[in-house]
Amino acid sequence: MTQLVAYKNKIRDYCRKFDEITTPVIRFIFSLIAFFAIRSLFPYHELAARTDVCILLAIMCAILPDGFMVFMIGVLITLHSFTVSFEVGLSFILLFMFMFLVYIKFFPKCGMAIMLSVILLLWGLDFAVPFIVAIFFGLSGAVPAALGVLIYYFGKYADEVSKLLPKSTAADIVSSIASKGNKTQTDGLQFMIEHMMKNKEMFAMMGVFIITVAVIGVIYNQHFKYSQYVALAAGVFANIFSYIYMCFTFELDANLMSCLKGILLGLIVCLVVRFFKGFLDYPHTERVTFEDDEYVYYVKAVPKLWEEKKPAVDFSKLAEKAKKKAGKAPKSVDTAELDESLAKEETEAAPEQAPAKEEPRAPFRRKAPAASTVTNEVPDSAFVESGYDGVVIKEPEAYRPESSNSDWNDVSGNNDGEAMDSSELDQLIRDAVKATEKATGGMSLK
Repeated sequence: MTQLVAYKNKIRDYCRKFDEITTPVIRFIFSLIAFFAIRSLFPYHELAARTDVCILLAIMCAILPDGFMVFMIGVLITLHSFTVSFEVGLSFILLFMFMFLVYIKFFPKCGMAIMLSVILLLWGLDFAVPFIVAIFFGLSGAVPAALGVLIYYFGKYADEVSKLLPKSTAADIVSSIASKGNKTQTDGLQFMIEHMMKNKEMFAMMGVFIITVAVIGVIYNQHFKYSQYVALAAGVFANIFSYIYMCFTFELDANLMSCLKGILLGLIVCLVVRFFKGFLDYPHTERVTFEDDEYVYYVKAVPKLWEEKKPAVDFSKLAEKAKKKAGKAPKSVDTAELDESLAKEETEAAPEQAPAKEEPRAPFRRKAPAASTVTNEVPDSAFVESGYDGVVIKEPEAYRPESSNSDWNDVSGNNDGEAMDSSELDQLIRDAVKATEKATGGMSLK
């Protein structure tokens, strides 16, 4: 089972990846089968029955909307019907207009359901029709399934009428319109209408299809657990019992073996379709409730079985691939080394700027006094000698700084190591003079 799921996922992923190619191809195949089915059911018009015409129309249907295929099928059947007789062609135009105005106009995709039912009836899968139509189109496929039965039996009786009447040409059709038909063609149309109205098998099959598709379509989209499987089981019982009831009502012979074979084939097709869509894992159902200003939302999420989980992203492998593309040998990724290399790159990108070195200032030297005389004699012990520019001056010892390590000869800086300006230096000289006078008992320097 795991291997089947892997193949299924590959096919599904491929179809999703190349959707622009796969979707037209699938539409082309279905359209080609539909046109060949119409040709086998209505093989009267030579041009419309040609193989190259069918292929060309299928190519056009592959790239155009669904309504174009329904329209072209109606055109082809009309050409074939007019080839049989004018009355048969006119009757099909009325039938097709009724189908279009009543149903196809409001449900455009149901034209595909009509053709699907016609194709399955031609292949002999009568009782598989309601299951396949229901799983693809839901409840809206009930009426198209019955209309497909109507077109199928219309083609059958048109074949019988064509055996009674000669083939009509374009000139015969024009003359028939001018003469308002002839007796032979009118008898053929009456034969066709009478036999279709008296065909109990056709009405019984239409009733079985409508009931079965309606039962499956209603239950299939319900919210209880295993609703899809319950719908298929209910469809089996509805198909069997409705077939028995229709046979009893219209006094027909019931062929239960063909009914069971058709049901089995229909169930197989439904399970295959469900397999590609994914089986549901109801035990792991999750429910979420949230609200906004206007509504309260109750969300029910049912996971699917055997679905492959997306692997987590391996960043080491991505790094190795990037280095391989750059031409470097791959290395194992180390977080610490990565952080260190990033820090180093930032440092090299923005280096620290060293503080600018200040040039040393030239020391300020005090000029020697021109001359000084001491009016009053002071003992030599009260003075110390200091040299300024080669001149010896005696200064009072009381004013000498406490630090013996200071360079008293260089007075370009104070105790804090900052440069002095001229005002500070003048104030320092005045203080020194005052201190000298105080120490000498009022003597002044002259």
